[in-house]
Amino acid sequence: MSAKVGRTEFRLRGLEMTRLETFTDAAFAFAITMLVLRQNIPATVPELLDALKGIPAFLGSLANLMLFWSVHRRFSRRYGLEDTKTIFLTISLIAVMLIYVYPLKFMFSVAFAFMIPALRTQEFSRNQLVDTSLGDMFLVYGVGFVAFQFIFWLLFRHANGLRTQMELNESEVYDTRTDMGMALLQMVVGLTSVVLATALRNEGVWVVLAGWAYSLLSILMPWYAIRREKKRPVL
Repeated sequence: MSAKVGRTEFRLRGLEMTRLETFTDAAFAFAITMLVLRQNIPATVPELLDALKGIPAFLGSLANLMLFWSVHRRFSRRYGLEDTKTIFLTISLIAVMLIYVYPLKFMFSVAFAFMIPALRTQEFSRNQLVDTSLGDMFLVYGVGFVAFQFIFWLLFRHANGLRTQMELNESEVYDTRTDMGMALLQMVVGLTSVVLATALRNEGVWVVLAGWAYSLLSILMPWYAIRREKKRPVL
């Protein structure tokens, strides 16, 4: 069985679910549960309406996690690796994810609250953020984002190092290196945000540039994908 990748086909070597992949899926499911959990169940209609204001932040966080999950799923399906290094990197990925999940939802909650005042919950109103706190928030989120992408880069780099053993053809090697490049590109954007958050944390409203840095991905990722597709080797 094979899956189309661009104009070529990538032979899938991990069609059967491994215990590692099952464990990873369970960890992602648990992380999603953590996004939903609240300290208190709403007891009144106003509390319920206040809780519903968090839906956009939940959906944004969920979409972010699903993007990470899809990358790991693609890695697992393509290569089917379950050696020591893959296990170590996958467990590292899960550890980062479970730490990253709360900063992820917090950042989306703050972002929606700033952009759409109607979505400001009572908790947000009671705990107004100061500029230095925003800088810290972007810094924590950025470190987690960079860690995610670094682990993905290491996973695809590991697969590339085993290209001979797995008998990857020229096109499959090219796709593997493309995934490495995508992870590296996202690392650069994340590091840019971290630098901005550190440099502008005492510069008032300018610290939000650290958050807007991620909008670069909407330009850079399609550009990189198109550029790589144009240079794809013809078999």
